[in-house]
Amino acid sequence: MSLDEIRKQALAERAALEQSKKTRILIGTGTCGRAAGAMAVLETLNKELAQRKIDAIVTQVGCIGLCYIEPLVDIIKPNRPRICYSGVTPAIMTQLIQDYIVNDNPRPDLALGTIGEESIPGIPKLFDHPMLKPQVRIALRN
Repeated sequence: MSLDEIRKQALAERAALEQSKKTRILIGTGTCGRAAGAMAVLETLNKELAQRKIDAIVTQVGCIGLCYIEPLVDIIKPNRPRICYSGVTPAIMTQLIQDYIVNDNPRPDLALGTIGEESIPGIPKLFDHPMLKPQVRIALRN
């Protein structure tokens, strides 16, 4: 398979994910996330989704540079902004499933920030966070 074919396939898969009507949950399982307990959070997440018969797309992702507030979990509900939660524990994961995924309460008290152009009242944009705002993307700008 050529690089162009791989690129086209990747773009098609990404577009399909973005158009999906399923909730997407991203969990940081890089070494820093794992050290902070991400695997226990992932286990709780999968167990809770199965018990509640919630059909969501769960994706393990790498570090975004916020190692000090791992485990990070992002929840992307259809037609809603992506919300990043930090310091997620198994107990918090259970609360997020019940409160946000089931009852549509995004829990601003637990949220770190939103990612993207859209916003949710009471939740700041992630890239306005004091640690992230002054940073200039160079290596990952594209």
